Formats: sequence, structure tokens, C-alpha cells
Amino acid sequence: MGGNRNGALSTYRNLMLTMLIGGLWHGASWTFVVWGGLHGLYLVAERAIGVSEHRGVRPPIRAGQLPSKLFTFALVSMTWVFFRADDFGQAMDVFRSLFSGSGGLPIEDVILVGVIALEVLLMDLYARRQPALMKVLQYPVVEGFAYGMLAVGVIVWSGGGGAQFIYFQF
Repeated sequence: MGGNRNGALSTYRNLMLTMLIGGLWHGASWTFVVWGGLHGLYLVAERAIGVSEHRGVRPPIRAGQLPSKLFTFALVSMTWVFFRADDFGQAMDVFRSLFSGSGGLPIEDVILVGVIALEVLLMDLYARRQPALMKVLQYPVVEGFAYGMLAVGVIVWSGGGGAQFIYFQF
């Protein structure tokens, strides 16, 4: 197909086709096609507006970039609803619950979400070797607390029931 050697439109087409085929590879369901198509659309948008990080270089994150990082995280997280849903009805039920407030998360869960989001952000900054954060995270107790909170979040949100690994269905 030419990769990215034949101009922007060809690159966009190739990104979309690759992600759509990736969706079909995961399963013969329209939810997987939508999952792949949305990821393809996000990749095309990223390429079109020129915000991608090339060749694995991770530049320092700036405070002004945080809203766009959170927006990207939210978009991709919503896309995964289609991957996990059995059909569009189930996906729409999840979205209705998310956006109508009928999900009714207890305040403890909201606080836990905030703590884990902060922890993930801190670990990302740590990975980028931010000097101010390096001073804080150089203490093993702080780093241990961050990983501990991540483990607690995984345990709390697991729901206590056994869930089959998603790829066992393929």
C-alpha cells in the first residue's frame, strides 16, 4: 500500500485500513470494526495536526499539554467500550450510564479514580525524567506508595469476581 511514501492522503487511507483490519482481526462483529475505525480516525487526526511523538522520543510534558493528554485518554477509553461490548445496545447502555450520571459511583470510587489518575500521571512524568519529580520519587517509600495505590485500584475495581481473559474468546 506504500506506507507513508505516497503523500498524506495515502498515509491516512493506510492508517484507517490497518486499524479497520485490526478490528476485524479481533472479531467478526461491527463493534470491533467501530473500535478499529475510531482508533484509525484518531491516528489520522494525530498525523494531520502534527502532534505525534516521533521515533520513540518522549519530550518533557508541559502543563499546557495536560488537557490534550487527558482528552486523548478519554477518547481512547471510550473507544474500548466498543471492543468489550457484545453489541451496540450494550455499548450504548455503558455510554448512557457514563453520561447520564446513573452510574452512581460512590464518592470513595471517585476519590480512588482521582488518586490512581494522579499516580499514573506522576509515573509518566517520572518516566520522562522531570527534575522536580525525580527529587520526590527518589525515595523508595514514595515510589512504593504509588505502585501500592495502583495495585489497590486494580483489586478494588476487579469486583471480586473471576473474569475470563478477553482473548480466550478468540
